[in-house]
Amino acid sequence: ASSVSLARNLWSWSPCSQFYLAHFLSKPDSHCLEDKPTYQRKFLPIRDLPGQRYSINKQCDLQFPGMKYCSRTSYGRADLCGSLFCDNGDWTKGCYTTYT
Repeated sequence: ASSVSLARNLWSWSPCSQFYLAHFLSKPDSHCLEDKPTYQRKFLPIRDLPGQRYSINKQCDLQFPGMKYCSRTSYGRADLCGSLFCDNGDWTKGCYTTYT
């Protein structure tokens, strides 16, 4: 699991990551990304959003067994639709998320 600080911008890339991604995309090996899928995967239609079907604590438990919602983020409840932060109860560590 990833542990993040309470930084506001979770979607920025480090200069090192930017370099390696640009380097990969400039190589001939990156052309595999242009291949069309050889099969189509059929998904069942989603009728309910995760927050309608599962409480925020249940979503954390599904993603990180035994964890609950991390209420000590600086984002507050307004950002729940964008990111899920979970807490294992150890106040010395940050909140956990899969968005890193």
